[in-house]
Amino acid sequence: AEQRQVLQECTRMGFPIKSWYGYKYLDVHGFRVLYSTIVMMDPEYFHNDFWNTPGYLGYDNPASLQRDRVQVKAVITRIFGQDEAEERGVVLPMNEYERGTADRSWAVIGAGGDKPAGYELDTEADGLNMLGDLIVLSGEGKGLTLQLSMSSGRYIGLDSVNPMSSISKVHVGDTVLVDNSGLLASETLYRHQVPSKDFYVWDQFRGYNDVPLYPQRPFLFGPIFCMGASGCIPEGNIHGKMILLCSAYDREAFPWQGDWYRGRVQNFLGEEKTNDNFRLWYTDRALHGDNGEGDDPLHSVTYMSTLYQALLDVSAWVEQGIEPSATSDYEIVDGQVVLSDNGGTRGGVQPVATASIDGKERADIKVGESLDIKVTVDVPAGTGKLVKAEWCADESRKYNIPVDLSTVSFSENGEHAEFTTTIQFNEVGTFFPTCRVFSERNGDAGSKMTLIPNLAKVRVVVSE
Repeated sequence: AEQRQVLQECTRMGFPIKSWYGYKYLDVHGFRVLYSTIVMMDPEYFHNDFWNTPGYLGYDNPASLQRDRVQVKAVITRIFGQDEAEERGVVLPMNEYERGTADRSWAVIGAGGDKPAGYELDTEADGLNMLGDLIVLSGEGKGLTLQLSMSSGRYIGLDSVNPMSSISKVHVGDTVLVDNSGLLASETLYRHQVPSKDFYVWDQFRGYNDVPLYPQRPFLFGPIFCMGASGCIPEGNIHGKMILLCSAYDREAFPWQGDWYRGRVQNFLGEEKTNDNFRLWYTDRALHGDNGEGDDPLHSVTYMSTLYQALLDVSAWVEQGIEPSATSDYEIVDGQVVLSDNGGTRGGVQPVATASIDGKERADIKVGESLDIKVTVDVPAGTGKLVKAEWCADESRKYNIPVDLSTVSFSENGEHAEFTTTIQFNEVGTFFPTCRVFSERNGDAGSKMTLIPNLAKVRVVVSE
């Protein structure tokens, strides 16, 4: 029951339900750089109210909190560096490429040099999987709290956000407390941070007459961190042309937030002027990161080519008066962005592909049989045509079956395409043949920047 409630709550808060395929890749991401500041801003919540006051989850103390809470008192027996910390799996690897990416740029803050990266303890402190605190109980650093990343047996890793001025005061022989109580408390802090009504995903925490269901903290953290990150609170009072891009599978910046900003623009400009100056394009199956295909090429696509096309289109809009494609056709349902299935009228620039076997999304066959899989592709009006298609039909996760475009049937304007691919299955199992398609504004399959991708797939169950 608790898991069901949490899933429902996360979904209504806007976590894309289809993006759960990547649960293995989830961690706290950039929250690492906010966590310690939040604790300092409202210590009463973390150290007292959450655990001792009715209306807070810690007071109710469900089985999940009892299971996951780590509080281990220990003595530091050895200090080690980044290489050993990575080897023992208690810190995130330092990847030079990731320094400038949207997903992981925060991970290298404060990294480098001979900075200590972890401690060996005289007792095990297992159970720290994402984040925690190291409270120093003795020695020069007594009273300090350092931020931890993960633990493994007697080994604990330091987060890269810790300043060297604090780390240098912790020594072998110091008594410490490994504690993740703060992280557990932070997981439901949003219930106690109900903002204004335009943030509609919080409606689930409003009761009669919009009175919050849970106790509220004295102030909202969101505006403070937003101001710190961007220098302003986004109001939508724009004075030029804008194309806003959002990713439909984004687990860190939820898709509904683009709709929220669109609403702010309409509040300032009115509906007519908004249509004259603003577009919101959703890229289906795209994640938060800007590192190519994302975490799984059979589930996710890059949004970078959409970004490049949007830059070209906003330039043409401003300099030549050429209006870009319409805002994506979508609706918000319980915090979820639901995109239109009609590729021709969806808006934006991404093609919409569907795959089927005799009109169905699933087929049950015997080993050695072949299937004809039909794919239809619709490109939003005025945004080009299909220029490339390829299949992955096995567990290689590689698109190694190209589609011959000479076999594709195009509509007169090129914006609708159909083709059929025959694939044979020689092993028992459940397979998800996936077709990746690309459209391009000028029909140029050789473009290096503006091939816009999407996926279509079916389920094939093969038995003996």
